[in-house]
Amino acid sequence: MVVFANFLSDLAVDLDEGQILMTWAQQAPRKAWLLRPGDVFVTPVPLSREFLRYVYDLTAVPPESVAVVEVPPAGAVPLAWAVRQAGLVERVRALAGDRGAALLPTALDASAIAFARGIGIAVHPYPTVEAAEVALRMTMLLNTKTGFRATAGQLGMRLPAGRMCRRPEAEGVTRDLLGDHKRVVVKPDRSAGGHGMRFVSREDLRGEASLLLDTVGGPEGLWVVEERLDVAESVSTQM
Repeated sequence: MVVFANFLSDLAVDLDEGQILMTWAQQAPRKAWLLRPGDVFVTPVPLSREFLRYVYDLTAVPPESVAVVEVPPAGAVPLAWAVRQAGLVERVRALAGDRGAALLPTALDASAIAFARGIGIAVHPYPTVEAAEVALRMTMLLNTKTGFRATAGQLGMRLPAGRMCRRPEAEGVTRDLLGDHKRVVVKPDRSAGGHGMRFVSREDLRGEASLLLDTVGGPEGLWVVEERLDVAESVSTQM
């Protein structure tokens, strides 16, 4: 595997939200737990030798059997672009070799798929790069709030009452929904980890003050306003 820690990705958040992406990229070292003998690890942040020794001791992976490629910072650009800018493409290609390696990206995005095609390897777990591209269309759709609501509705899933709108309409839609619900959550269409979300209650509507909704997603971006439901259980699935 070429473990590709591309936390800097446009999959869930627009690249112009650069600061939050670079913050998320600090999580890249945890992908070291996936490494097995023969793997290549492409990381956007340095890994301490002490942490790697700790990981290898617990996973029984010989340190000399894994190659770690640390990519210098290149700003808020996809990891594949940063690899190219640093002149590291040929090194990764050579390390992947012709052993039937596959790219294992943290985020399945267009730049990662193009990178895999460029160095001549597949994208795990898809049999071909073309198959990964087909999956990408649905992956990009489901990583938007509007796309998820539309798809879930088609599948008959129960959803909170809500409406999709453009950013200039978000405050008016919020006020309308608060007429029927005590609390709502306002979400930019492309976001993750709670970034840019706002929780608004009827108490926030007192007076004529603006709700000062966040401008994440741009002035004309899509937003979703939904009834806020109490959390009964938090479920996290990683694949």
